[in-house]
Amino acid sequence: MKKNYFKSLMQVALLLAAPFVVSSCDDVIGQEDNPVASYVQWKTDADKAEISLKIGSTYTRTATAVSSAILAYESDNTEIASVDPVSGEVKALKEGSANISAVISGMSTNGRSVFEPTKLTYKVTVINNVAKLTRKIDSYVEYTANVDSTFDVSKFFTPYPAEGTGAEKSTVTYKLLDDTKKNTYSAGNLGTLTGKSFKVGSTLENTKGIGDTLYIAAEITAVGSEYKMPAKANIKTVQDTVMIVINKAIAYMNDKNERTILTADKYTAISEIKKTEFDGTFKAGTYFVDQALEGLGTTLKAGGDVTFILGNAVNSNIVNFVDTKDASTLNIFRQANVATVSGGSTMKAVGKLTVDRKAGGDAITNFKAINIYGGEITASSDAANCGGFAAIGNINVNGGKLTAKNTTNGYGISLLDGGKLTIAGGDVVATGKGSSTSFGYAVIGDVEISKGTFEASNSDYRAVKGNMSASGKIKIKESANGSTYTELKTATSNAPYIQAK
Repeated sequence: MKKNYFKSLMQVALLLAAPFVVSSCDDVIGQEDNPVASYVQWKTDADKAEISLKIGSTYTRTATAVSSAILAYESDNTEIASVDPVSGEVKALKEGSANISAVISGMSTNGRSVFEPTKLTYKVTVINNVAKLTRKIDSYVEYTANVDSTFDVSKFFTPYPAEGTGAEKSTVTYKLLDDTKKNTYSAGNLGTLTGKSFKVGSTLENTKGIGDTLYIAAEITAVGSEYKMPAKANIKTVQDTVMIVINKAIAYMNDKNERTILTADKYTAISEIKKTEFDGTFKAGTYFVDQALEGLGTTLKAGGDVTFILGNAVNSNIVNFVDTKDASTLNIFRQANVATVSGGSTMKAVGKLTVDRKAGGDAITNFKAINIYGGEITASSDAANCGGFAAIGNINVNGGKLTAKNTTNGYGISLLDGGKLTIAGGDVVATGKGSSTSFGYAVIGDVEISKGTFEASNSDYRAVKGNMSASGKIKIKESANGSTYTELKTATSNAPYIQAK
């Protein structure tokens, strides 16, 4: 009886102890064919993928894992940086770079293969205890420039050691060199360098030297005992250079009135067109009006959709501009203004396009649509029953100033049936002349205003022959001197003067 009693007690004790025996083998239960994650992570500097060390210095970063996993540290380039396999301490030995890893082999401390092998790695760059300069990029870079733009040249270089103070003081200076790499660059049209900032030259857009070359030289000067030199003595200077090719471009204000860069391959400058090879017709494309259009002739045509970017302070005076296809669109933008140019003068004047037929017909004719975003456009005619714009599908004014007029007996703007003058910005002034019930209007066609200003007048007859609408109120100016106004309440204009704001 006693024997059976003690036997039962022993069996119960063994059953109670079994879980503690199993759990003491490893933190988690795993098998060689079904390993579990090791949960390894950095305990320190977890967010740094790369560090820099000077030769002879040390650095320690430790990792943590489940307690029974075997963790060791290793270096893939022990000539550059060694690491203690147990503590993780790194010694910087030689200039260069090495990857330092915390490695979980998969083995546990009792020799069982129960964990997934895992590796965490960071990069160590070992630098010498003297001033050093490296390029972040290759020795060649292209930069697309427009007048008054700037860029930071320091982004092309990495100085070692970084700029500091006291015993670790080092400074970096930048300068421009010519293509000999020996002389200071002084050609002016490409730009100037002040500190770290390179400013593109004011005359770049007028040069033919696309692909002009200069060199940015960077020098690092280190002073102090940290660099094995007496303080403020035996200055060490290292220089490196980057060749920069400046590509010509222009800046203009786009359809959202935002400054936009257009590279030289996207437009044709008027100055680059040879008059002897030009037949008077602009093919579909974008043209930078950097000199007056009359240099190509006074009667010009569009043979497709044409975009003009009116250059600052360039005034063009031509006689006639016509769409030969009766289906083209004319877009007009302005070059972006710049604050200053060489010598301190300003370049704020807006480019102008004037088409004055004087006698014999209409000034601008037959376009499917005309979109104006900037500049000053004036179209006028002295001929009877004619005007500034004729047989136009739609005119959309989003910015700038549009002036259309007839000075004898005709209209300012005449749109095709169903056409509309839409004003969403800028200023529009239209003037008609004479009492003709067919032609004597400032505008023939519908007018819609959402933003900007609109003035239409004909002292002998009505200002607008068409429907008028606006998101705001339109006031009719009832007298030539603007002394009285009434609000427009109907869909059409019945007064000789209209002023809408």
